[in-house]
Amino acid sequence: MSSSQVFLLDSNVLMTAARQYYAFDIAPCFWTSLSHHAGNGELRSIDRVRDEINRGNDELVVWTNFFLASTWDIPLPSRISCSPCENLIFT
Repeated sequence: MSSSQVFLLDSNVLMTAARQYYAFDIAPCFWTSLSHHAGNGELRSIDRVRDEINRGNDELVVWTNFFLASTWDIPLPSRISCSPCENLIFT
């Protein structure tokens, strides 16, 4: 993953991973990798995702508020690549 790329995570990605396929006790390396990339500034999320996850009462709430907390107030880039052929431009 290039450090110039930033990936925006939505609540579904995190909630489905944690509560179904990649639970913290089943796939700790998955969460370690996400933690690493979040620490490098390559993963971000938004306050609405935080609010939705915080409605729960599980390990995901703790993980998200520790590893993604610093990303809630960071301005998003004006251009976000959604696929190799598509860019979203925010004004």
